[in-house]
Amino acid sequence: MKPNHAIILAAGMGTRFSESTGSEVPKPLYPLNGQPLIEYSIQNLRANGVEYIHIGCGFHMEAFTYLKQKYKNINLVYNPYFDTRSSLYTLEMFKDIVLEATWLLEGDLLYEPKALELPIDQLKGKSLILTSQALEVDDNVYFSADNGQLIELSKTLDLLERQGVMTGIWLFEAGILNDFSAYCTLQPNAYKQDYEVLLAQFSRDAYPIQVFQNDQFSWCEIDHDDHLTYALEQVLPKLL
Repeated sequence: MKPNHAIILAAGMGTRFSESTGSEVPKPLYPLNGQPLIEYSIQNLRANGVEYIHIGCGFHMEAFTYLKQKYKNINLVYNPYFDTRSSLYTLEMFKDIVLEATWLLEGDLLYEPKALELPIDQLKGKSLILTSQALEVDDNVYFSADNGQLIELSKTLDLLERQGVMTGIWLFEAGILNDFSAYCTLQPNAYKQDYEVLLAQFSRDAYPIQVFQNDQFSWCEIDHDDHLTYALEQVLPKLL
């Protein structure tokens, strides 16, 4: 059965993006072809059967409130530490809220909806990370795996270890958020680390997360002006 819930992480300040583009709006609300970036994700999720969408907000949270009027079953959760703690804290806020299987996505992604159309056998009792071949833009986060199990995520992996890149899209089975949160309490300076890196460590040490490689869809993360250009030229035309 496909997940009925999704978590979108959208609490960050997007400093690199605002410095690059001059935009003062939260990055997930930046308009692409007249529509805020995050709404493409909401529409993709709804098209794939997701009814409940939980958004972790922080920076200018009030700007996100219109989504509750525009779409049904949108839950906004405020992270008061958005400017001092990593997005790991935002993710952990949902451990007692989202108890079912869920998608996890970052709020600055633009992707084709078919990215979420996984084979049914991938949706049964598994947690996974969706990966792809490297994009022709900078800031690729490479992964290494062992027998299909995620082992490491890094921007600086040795060339021989690189097997592809993470897309920022995850699928979690029920209960994994509580287990992951418990694991993070044992890690030094956890809230200074990227949640993705800790998830890879979690997969290696405690709870296998499977890698699902899909090179058949277009996507990008938007962190700065070069990413925005790539999104507008290479990804957005396939969504319109």
